[in-house]
Formats: sequence, C-alpha cells, structure tokens
Amino acid sequence: MSDADARAAKAADSYISVMKHTPDVILNNVEGAQDLEVIIRFDALYLASRADGALDGNYHDLGAEITTQLPQLISDPDAIVRMDNGRLNIFAEMKTDKGSSGIISIELNTVKDINSKYSKYNLVVSAFSAKDNYVLNLLQKRAERVEYMKSPNPFASLFIRGCRQKNLDITELGAKYNNDGVHGLGIAPAADALAAIKKTVFDEKSVDKTQLVQALECNFEGCDELRSRLLNCPKMGNNDKYVDEICDEMLDFYAGIVDNVPNSAGGVFR
Repeated sequence: MSDADARAAKAADSYISVMKHTPDVILNNVEGAQDLEVIIRFDALYLASRADGALDGNYHDLGAEITTQLPQLISDPDAIVRMDNGRLNIFAEMKTDKGSSGIISIELNTVKDINSKYSKYNLVVSAFSAKDNYVLNLLQKRAERVEYMKSPNPFASLFIRGCRQKNLDITELGAKYNNDGVHGLGIAPAADALAAIKKTVFDEKSVDKTQLVQALECNFEGCDELRSRLLNCPKMGNNDKYVDEICDEMLDFYAGIVDNVPNSAGGVFR
C-alpha cells in the first residue's frame, strides 16, 4: 500500500470487521457487556502489523497475519481487565516466529453510532516483550479490576519469579514461593448483622423474630422504622466490644473449620 493510500484510508475512518459478535468469554464474565460487532480501524491495524510506515504512532510489527489471529486471541484470552478509563483490556500470550514469548494487549473501546447507541467494539492492538515491565506497570497504575483470569494462567506466570525459569505455570507450582490461603470475605458486615440481631431480638427483645424474617423477605419495604433501628446498632470499626467480640468468635469458628485442611500446594491451611 502506498503512503497516499494509507493516509486516505485513515482519513476515511475505514475499518475491518474482526468478529460479528462479542465472544462468550466477554459476555459471560464482564458485567454490562453487549453483543456487538468487533472492528479494528485501518490506522490501528496499520500500526499493529507494520514495522514502519506513513502514519504517526507506535508501530508493533506483528505482521499482516495478526488479523487472522485476533478472533482467537479475543475469544480465548489469558486475562480481561477493566482499566481506570472504563475500557476493557484483553491480554494474551503471543508466540513469535523465533519462539520467544510476548504479551499482546487488545483494548476494547465501545463506539457509539449517530443515535448515541453502542454499536461496535473498536480494537487497539499493542505487543510487548515478556520481559518488558510496561504491562506490569500498566496493570499496577491503571487496572481497576480483573474481570476474568484464565487457569492455567500463562499471562500471570510470565510475571512470577520461578515460572519462566522452570517452564511451569503458576497453577503447576512453578513459582518460587507458592502461597495458598483461604480468604474470609464480608467479615465486617456479617458481624454487624449478627450484632444487630443479638441486640434487638435477644438482648432488648424489641424486635420479634417473625417480624425480622418478614422484613428480610420483603427487603425492608414498608419497614423503615425497623431498618433504621437495626442500622443504629453497634458496628465494627468503632472499637466497640459488643460487635468486636462477635467478630472474634466468628473468626475463631471459621479458622477452626479450615485449619489443617489440605491445600493445592501440597501443604495444609494454618
């Protein structure tokens, strides 16, 4: 393609259709994802596939065959990450012709049509060496949350000491340090809820158990006074022994259940 043709294609906002529908891995794992056509603008493809050219930007020299690989890379990624600008970044391991590993980053940006409805996912493709800290720095600074992580996980393994040296995935205990744990999530709200029940139903006897169950079943619709009373009960984070002791008892019970249970790393939880 001549330089003039390249500039003309960019000026015309021409694009290539990569996929007619959004892959299931995005629809099933990303809240609010829509089934849209996936496209790549000419200038984005031009920068991704070539080593240099007539358009301004960072060239990635992935070759023209990158267009045939994009559907597979998007449909079977190693990770999908929501960035702080609201866009999705798809990360996948990429093998070069020389056998070296790399990371390909595919940014999905929703494009609106003339009626301001989301009509397409527009792709921006970048590639980085597996030894390049750019991707790691990008995730540390810009990542908001991980929407999907593949297992086995070659993407994460590239950044974990020991995995590359042993040629083992992190899920195959390739890491130098294999930490394995069970996370007790929602401890504070659970303790707050139990404290509210204990105080109002059992200590003060100001709320009947049947009344509380009925309020929960209707999500407190029409029960504003009861809801307010429960919200005003002791809460964690205020150095209040009433609720803190409930939390201690709950965590002791939780720890007793998982203590000495075998884990996936060949040891036991402690």
